[in-house]
Amino acid sequence: MAEAHENISHNNEVEEQVGAQAQAGAEVQGRLEVQAGDIERAETFEVTQSAIALWDYAQEIAQDNTEFAQAHPQAPRPVHPPIQMSRRDKCLLGLMVEDRREAVIRLWEELNEIERLLGLEHI
Repeated sequence: MAEAHENISHNNEVEEQVGAQAQAGAEVQGRLEVQAGDIERAETFEVTQSAIALWDYAQEIAQDNTEFAQAHPQAPRPVHPPIQMSRRDKCLLGLMVEDRREAVIRLWEELNEIERLLGLEHI
């Protein structure tokens, strides 16, 4: 009987240790999820309507300049003064430009790989 009581007592201790470890694991998991959430929030930003309008306006000017240069290759390019904007919009647009630049670089690298795979690099 004493042996059975000892086994039950031992099993209870093991269950308590497992429970404590599970709780500690859950707490660590919770902290990791909070940290991951903080990182995710830190890497995102909200683009303002004014930044989108400025982006669209600048893109339209750039496209018009490209079309003008193709139609009139000898003519000087039209001069456009820098667009005035808030510091926040300037920061957001800088991030948008950097993101677009990285996407173009990835596409360029992919095209280089396709060209290499097709054996077209020396044509």
